[in-house]
Amino acid sequence: MKKRTSLFLVLTGMFVLFANGYSMHIMEGFLPKQWVVVWFIVCVPFWVIGIKKIQSVSKGSVREKMTLALAGAFIFILSALKIPSVTGSSSHPTGVGLSAILYGPFVTSILGT
Repeated sequence: MKKRTSLFLVLTGMFVLFANGYSMHIMEGFLPKQWVVVWFIVCVPFWVIGIKKIQSVSKGSVREKMTLALAGAFIFILSALKIPSVTGSSSHPTGVGLSAILYGPFVTSILGT
């Protein structure tokens, strides 16, 4: 009985004492401009390096180009699949994991956006 009571209290506490989450899928204009500017500046080096790496892959063999295109298509298709969520919204897999394994974070930052 004691275990059930403490489990109930822990679960209740988890639902009552939650932190405000600033995460994806939020409406436009909701984030403070300072956050937007800071995170944009953080992202720019990844995009620049990613574009350079994609250009070097494009100069390679046809097989590498096709794999890059398939990784981009895989990310797009998985992102388009919407799975209903318990909270009333929907969630979706992104497919960026495979691209990150094949090409690294810089190329994936371009393919995933």
